[in-house]
Amino acid sequence: MAYGWEVLRHKLPDSGTPGQVLVASLTVKNTGTRVWNGISPSAVYGQHAPGPHSVGLAVSWGTEVVANCLLPRPHIHPGEEATVLFSVTTPEEVGTHCLRLELVEYEVTTFADRGVEPVKVDIQIEAAKSERTEQLWSRMQRFDPWQYLPTQGVRRGPSGTTYPVFVERAEGCRVWDTTGTEYLDYTMGWGAILLGYAHPKVSGAIRDMLTTTPICTLPNPVEIELAEMLVEDIPCAEMVAFAKNGSDACSFAIRMARVLTGRKTVLFSGYHGWQDFWVEQVGFERTGVPTRTPPIIYRFEFHRIDQFRALLAEHRDDLAAVII
Repeated sequence: MAYGWEVLRHKLPDSGTPGQVLVASLTVKNTGTRVWNGISPSAVYGQHAPGPHSVGLAVSWGTEVVANCLLPRPHIHPGEEATVLFSVTTPEEVGTHCLRLELVEYEVTTFADRGVEPVKVDIQIEAAKSERTEQLWSRMQRFDPWQYLPTQGVRRGPSGTTYPVFVERAEGCRVWDTTGTEYLDYTMGWGAILLGYAHPKVSGAIRDMLTTTPICTLPNPVEIELAEMLVEDIPCAEMVAFAKNGSDACSFAIRMARVLTGRKTVLFSGYHGWQDFWVEQVGFERTGVPTRTPPIIYRFEFHRIDQFRALLAEHRDDLAAVII
């Protein structure tokens, strides 16, 4: 059976700065006679490691492979198309560099070895224009590499649109990065800033509390007042447990469910923090959390009621909670 692919379109920037994370896309068509196997439908969240005979995109600067991306669907049949999104960090040296893109059937062969030419794109790496942002990025990689970076360092999209890496100032619904560029912030601190940044009433309340006991080993009366307000406003709530972030809240909920039911198994869909109960399903190598055999947490895909029902039937006798 023949290997074959055609690049229908791509969004690759033609230039960048040293050490910059670029995001790009490539749309390809299966012109061969083989079915391409991509991401498994049962793949664990965040864990899409290539398996034998799976097909993915290998991204290289010259001859050095810097990224591997599985195709986005379980199967791409002959004649079908697929779009792969990927990010790549640019070389540190200024000048023209060749970005090489080729398909690989993992643990079997590269398409190039079967006579199918890879795609090669020259990208010009130019000296950075914003020295301060580049210096901050370099210092962060040196001293604070584990910072939370939801964009993974992406500073420019395929169309040339720039994105902030650092936020230096915020007010209302706007933020400003270290280049002075202003953005509308639709993420709102993942929902925590619904009232906007530096809201006068919120800022005033924080200033008032700073003169009392904002960080103390004993509770403050305000905590009791807030708990009573929440119980009054939420019909199903009888008590309140405060947490400093969503990961803590999810962990508390799962622990309570396991204790109250006497069961261990959890079914989930979506993202629920970085603490052990949830990340253990990603694997020891990526998280440092030991893998259980058999596991006690299982994922079903969003809007896949068939997967949920199958997992429910299999684990109902030990099911502690479903979290979505």
